[in-house]
Amino acid sequence: MIQDIGKGRFDNQYKNVKATDEDMAVVFCGTCKRDDSILAGVEWVDGVANTAYFPTVGEIMECGYTLDDFIYIFAIDDQKYFMLDRYSETIEGMDRLADYEFTAIRTLTKVEPMELGMAAITAYHLFDWYRINQFCGRCGGKMVHDSKERAKRCTCGCGNMVFPKICPACIIAVRNGDTVITSRYAGRAYRGRALIAGFCEIGETAEETVAREVMEEIGLKVKNITYYGSQPWGVESDLLLGYYCDVDGSTEIHIDEEELAIAEWTHREDLDPEANMRTLTGTMLNAFRTGEI
Repeated sequence: MIQDIGKGRFDNQYKNVKATDEDMAVVFCGTCKRDDSILAGVEWVDGVANTAYFPTVGEIMECGYTLDDFIYIFAIDDQKYFMLDRYSETIEGMDRLADYEFTAIRTLTKVEPMELGMAAITAYHLFDWYRINQFCGRCGGKMVHDSKERAKRCTCGCGNMVFPKICPACIIAVRNGDTVITSRYAGRAYRGRALIAGFCEIGETAEETVAREVMEEIGLKVKNITYYGSQPWGVESDLLLGYYCDVDGSTEIHIDEEELAIAEWTHREDLDPEANMRTLTGTMLNAFRTGEI
């Protein structure tokens, strides 16, 4: 999955350190229309992103920025990553960097090296959180980065501290013998095969989320709810929790058409062996296809 970066070690501990020219620079376009795009060099093979790389802090400084414009976000092995500290403005001057372009974040979840995808979605998780917490929700004062931990602190003295938003959500594989329910979302850009999914609501357990979401989206009761694994997915600020469960009673599907375009029972032999194993959904579908689950 996206967090499985081989022998690499992801270090998410916050450090109050300055960037150097050689550190990796993570730059997002700050406008609403392209806020899910990240600056990267991408090598394409037959129309598919194959490898990618980020610019260095030094390269971004050539566009008119300084070391003070960057904030430390994390490290992978000995490589430090810094984000350009801009959230609600158009990023200017990047056209000087001929080797880089703003690319959809999801494009980088499939490229080599694997750690680049992990870095991209985790950095976006922080970018989105920083952007929506520029002002205090308690008193309206200006928020600044705390110097000791990853938090935003109000400058007006009200004492408000805000920490990164993490949204738990469930990915659900509903089984019936050798079949599993696969779906396609309604009204979303992603058109691939999906499982039932939904966010945990206030006051419910993850297992209760599983039962509720299955009933709401496809009208089925389930039993034998079993945890499989988890995955950070910063594109939506999620922590995804994977569950398998079995249908309990009727197998007749009743789709919530506002959420799903299609939902159907699919035999394990008909599942795509080329599933994207960097996603929790792809990993769970492949585990069912191969009989692991």
